Amino acid sequence: MTANGKSFPVPEQGNALIYVLIVIGLFAALTFMLARQRGTGEASTISAEAVNIDATQIVQVSNQVKQAVDQMIYSGSKIDNLDFCQPGEVCFASAGIHSVFAPQGGGVSMPQIPTDAVHQVDADPVPGFYMGAFNNVEWTPGTGTDVILVAHQISQPVCEKIDELLTGQKPAAIPPVSVPLAKVLIDAGKHTQGPNVDLDKIVCPGCDGHASLCVSDSGGTMFSFYNVIEQR
Repeated sequence: MTANGKSFPVPEQGNALIYVLIVIGLFAALTFMLARQRGTGEASTISAEAVNIDATQIVQVSNQVKQAVDQMIYSGSKIDNLDFCQPGEVCFASAGIHSVFAPQGGGVSMPQIPTDAVHQVDADPVPGFYMGAFNNVEWTPGTGTDVILVAHQISQPVCEKIDELLTGQKPAAIPPVSVPLAKVLIDAGKHTQGPNVDLDKIVCPGCDGHASLCVSDSGGTMFSFYNVIEQR
């Protein structure tokens, strides 16, 4: 640009300001994207950690109950003598040394299933821990009723994690049970409608040989973990 024969530089402040604004905009967009990705990753990690904690807790509960009942058997109780009446039930008033839940017996205090591990699809019975001697598991030594502990109606991710913890590898699929889970895993005479069905290879082929495992109903909508506490 010239004036009166003299040259003057062309002002570039406007262009520089535009470049600065573009850089700021790009930086803000990049920051937002990184924050969003980090937030998603953290949420995923927390969810996976919660599933692992819940699965581990459920397995630990079953192991602790088994230890308590093992101690009762070692001290002289017989499976036929075990009393599964819980505090709050009328029968608990007469609980004695063979009571799994009484202080003078096994002293077991049954906890609740972690809230975020519950996946309820039925109210007969409601989600929770259940225990009793009401059917036979085919791969135990005899044909008598075995003592089974069940965490009933848990979530699919927790169920999958339990099977991974028990088998050492992530399952390709959760083993299905061909009859309603409650009929196989819960005392029908006490907690739900009967009759009970024995746990065998016909009812659950994928359960064969497993003393503890998480299984699903035939539709893959309900999930329960069982542990054979005492075999006979």
